Amino acid sequence: FDVRLVPEALDLPLRWKKPRRIFVDSMSDLFHPDVPDEFIEAVFGVMSLTGRHTYLLLTKRPNRMRDWIVANNLGQCQAEACTRGIDVQTPDRKLDRADGNAINSSWPPPNIWLGVSVEDQATADERIPILLATPAAHRFVSCEPLLGPVDLEYPPGSNPLETCCDGSMCGCHGGPTAPPLINGLSWVIVGGESGPKARPCNVEWIRSIVRQCNSAGVPVFVKQIQIDGKCSRDPSGWPVDLRCQDFPKEMEQ
Repeated sequence: FDVRLVPEALDLPLRWKKPRRIFVDSMSDLFHPDVPDEFIEAVFGVMSLTGRHTYLLLTKRPNRMRDWIVANNLGQCQAEACTRGIDVQTPDRKLDRADGNAINSSWPPPNIWLGVSVEDQATADERIPILLATPAAHRFVSCEPLLGPVDLEYPPGSNPLETCCDGSMCGCHGGPTAPPLINGLSWVIVGGESGPKARPCNVEWIRSIVRQCNSAGVPVFVKQIQIDGKCSRDPSGWPVDLRCQDFPKEMEQ
């Protein structure tokens, strides 16, 4: 599909007084090459000015996300400049100023969660290390649609199928002291593909990710699984060990 910008929606979070969890561009990608830097700047300006909301920003283009985050540190004056073209002179704007969270000294602000989408081990190997190299208070991974097994417990840069000279599975390229990928994550989402032409997802792949997350103490959300070839989001019919759907406590406003 062609990328379509909707600038008239940018001021909506400023008008929402009750804290919300907002999935930014849930059906698109803010870091798509056709999205101009000026629009990304405006989105981050609004997110920076509304500390009461939690924003989830998911991309398949972590290189651009990392480069943009590193190059653009929006301070208070810059954040206000980003929203100059938006009608923010509303009572909600005053609430932002009053709650003490309008601008946070850290960059990006802790209410902005950065994430990458991975489908299999190859995309995990490619995207997660870039995410871990991106400044962020919270990082998450969406393993959806899951199209193969994914190992999050090996060091970044290593090949989980290789063994070192002593026979241990230490990660030859990352070294035995490199932290596992999962250690840098605050949340993991996992689920099979939906739709009439959904590709198969083995429930054992999902179980493996849930076990890895539980072992590392990382909250995991099982969004959906395939039962008899059909996608289900109703946990009541799932295997018992996949029914628990955890959210990070920091996200509960």
